Amino acid sequence: MLAIQFQTNQETVVRDTRDMWELRADLKAEQELQSKISNEILNVDEVLQKYDQNQVWSQEAALKEQKESLKEKIGLTEKTGEGVILTIEPLFSESIYGQSYETPSPQLLTRLINELNMYQAEAIAIADQRIISTTPIRDVNGKTYVNVKPIPPLPLTIKVIAKNAEKLHNHLEVSQAKDDFAIENLSLSSVISSDIVLPAYDGTLRIQYMEPVKNEKEKS
Repeated sequence: MLAIQFQTNQETVVRDTRDMWELRADLKAEQELQSKISNEILNVDEVLQKYDQNQVWSQEAALKEQKESLKEKIGLTEKTGEGVILTIEPLFSESIYGQSYETPSPQLLTRLINELNMYQAEAIAIADQRIISTTPIRDVNGKTYVNVKPIPPLPLTIKVIAKNAEKLHNHLEVSQAKDDFAIENLSLSSVISSDIVLPAYDGTLRIQYMEPVKNEKEKS
């Protein structure tokens, strides 16, 4: 017990021997350090905020780009490029057989479009009516309608943009489509063009059989 008390008495008390000026200098140094750290934190926050904004802008730009790409793919934008221009006209003069020609039948045009797509057509317009996947081609009172609009009398022009215009043209020269039109006393001719402009589809898109996608939390 005495030993413990002796040891305790031998311990020295450490006192702050700094004078007032030294304390003020040290306090000022700590305040400056604190201010510097605070400024660095603010700078980091600004950088993070800008990074988040850049991410948002980047995502927004990517979405806009994706939207424009989808609009182009489905025919909602004007499209230019190389391709072929088809002309449908009477195979014989009306004065020879006394037959009048109105417009090709919907079945004939549909078969032609299917054949063009088979030959890698990228975009098609019939009498400046842009063809999309939901385009209706039907007969209304003896007249052929495309996109709910009647096509004009012959000669009829069909513009096609293709990956390989020359290849498409060569296919058409020996295609079944020429024979199909000839049976209806119509001729189908094509010429290659390096500067074709197709209008955008201007109708109303009708989307069927589409449901919102549920995330995993909603499913569970």
